[in-house]
Amino acid sequence: MIVVLICFSFYCDSKLTGSKMLLKTLSDKKECLNCSFRMTNCNLASASAGINNTKTMYIPQHYRNENLKEVREFIINNSFGILINQIEGKPWATHIPLELDKNSNGNDILCGHIAKANTQWKYFDQGGEVLCVFNGPHSYVSSSWYAEEEVPTWNYVAVHVYGLLKIQDENALMASLHKLVDKYEHKSENPISLNELSGSTLRQIKGVVGFEIEIKEIQAAYKLSQGREDDHPKIIEELKKSDTCGGQAIAEAMKCKHLK
Repeated sequence: MIVVLICFSFYCDSKLTGSKMLLKTLSDKKECLNCSFRMTNCNLASASAGINNTKTMYIPQHYRNENLKEVREFIINNSFGILINQIEGKPWATHIPLELDKNSNGNDILCGHIAKANTQWKYFDQGGEVLCVFNGPHSYVSSSWYAEEEVPTWNYVAVHVYGLLKIQDENALMASLHKLVDKYEHKSENPISLNELSGSTLRQIKGVVGFEIEIKEIQAAYKLSQGREDDHPKIIEELKKSDTCGGQAIAEAMKCKHLK
């Protein structure tokens, strides 16, 4: 069995003042700025994949997020990742966008593509379940912000998704590429469409391999100082002073998650 790891990394340069990111609050859906993930006020919805409490990802019970709709939106808003699998016993990683979508059966899938020159795709046909890891914002939390003595810690958001990978045919690849480009071009001042590109330019698509991962299981960890509610005001206050985007985002996540 080949296990593939897709790791979605959160990164933001706090000096990039020209970019603003959005986070939806859970309580009143007001928009919170300066973070690259969004959470919405919603109930656990029925879907093809469900939240599972098996022990494949270590998550203390009070850090588990079992709101499937909320987790799905998190994935949508953190879609650039790292695809990792084993090639002859050695880890192999590729940084690529992976987009949440649905297949013809209405099941949730992740779609992506890599270059044919990349040896990694040649190992996709060996089957087996794959693992997708999505990382959201994270930040160091100093225990000097607590009322009582304790060790420091790290707050973060992370999601593991398990599923089955298969290679797309040419039509499915083109459809996913259209969706990918349209998603990110619609906010551009002068958006482009693949329909507008010349045949000679589109021939570059012959050099990539598309794939989709049918999602079977989701596990989500939202470690946001649960169990230290009395210290939350001070932790949030200190994180808001942070010069990192991660610190600012975790402060907003704590406020949105725990003040609902």
